[in-house]
Amino acid sequence: MRGVAAADLDKASRELGLKVYALATAPSVPMHPARSPRVAIMHTWLSTQTEGWWRQAFDFLHVPYSYINVQDASRDPNLNAKYDVIIFGPGSGSPQAIIAGLPMWRNPMPWKKTELTPNMGIDETDDIRPGLGLRGLDNLSNFVKNGGLLITVENTAEMAVTFGLASGVSLNQPPRLHVVGSLLRTRIVDDASPLAYGLRDSLAVYSDDGSSFSVTNVLGTRGGRFADSATARPTGRGTSDELDVPQGRFPLDPRNDVPQRRPVQPWQAAPVD
Repeated sequence: MRGVAAADLDKASRELGLKVYALATAPSVPMHPARSPRVAIMHTWLSTQTEGWWRQAFDFLHVPYSYINVQDASRDPNLNAKYDVIIFGPGSGSPQAIIAGLPMWRNPMPWKKTELTPNMGIDETDDIRPGLGLRGLDNLSNFVKNGGLLITVENTAEMAVTFGLASGVSLNQPPRLHVVGSLLRTRIVDDASPLAYGLRDSLAVYSDDGSSFSVTNVLGTRGGRFADSATARPTGRGTSDELDVPQGRFPLDPRNDVPQRRPVQPWQAAPVD
C-alpha cells in the first residue's frame, strides 16, 4: 500500500488484527496482481439456520459476499461470470434431498417479505420446494471446471462427493469415531497455492462432528481396477518402502542402476516406470 495516512493504516490494522511494517522501498521479489474474490454464500431451502452462523462470521469480519440459494444456481449456467468462490454452507438434508428439494405436493410454499413476515426480505422465492436439481448440479460442475472454487462442508461436502464433483475423494465413516468440538493439527501440502496464503504449517482446525475424508490421485476409490500403482504390491505383503519379492521372480537389486521409485503421497501422481 502506498500513500496511506499512518492513522488510517493503524486503524485498519487494529480492526483486522494485523501487524503492519513500513518499508522504505518495495521488496525486490516476484509479485503478481491480486484482487478480492467475488464470493457467494449459497444455501438450500431445506434449512437456513446453520449456514447463518457462517454469514454472521463474514459480517463480523466485513467480508463482502452475495447471498444466493440453490434455485439461483440452477437458473444460471455461467456462475463464473458473477463469482470466483461459492461457499455451500452446512444445513440439513441428504445429498439426494439437496438435489431433489422438498416433495412437490399441494400448493407452492413461498418465502417472501409480507406484512405478516416482515423479516424475510434477505432472500426470497415464490416456492421453496425445488432443490438444486440436475441442472444446478451441472452448473456447479461447470463452475469448478472453469476455475471456480466451490467450498463445501458436512452434508454439502457429502453431496459434492456423492455426485462426482470431487474426484478421488471419499468419505470416511468409521462406526465409532466421535470427534466433537475438537482442535486437530493439520499439515499444508501445497504452500504455493493461493488458498494457503498467510497460513502456517501445523495449523489448528476445529472439528465439529468428526467429518473426515480420504484423498487419492487415482480416479475412483481405493483398490479395484484403478488401484494406486504407487502403493500396490504384487505380493500383497509389506509396506511401500520395503523391497517386494514375488515368488519365482528375480528381485531387483536397489544398488544397481535401477531407478528408485520416489515416495509419493496418496493425492500425488505416481511417476511412470
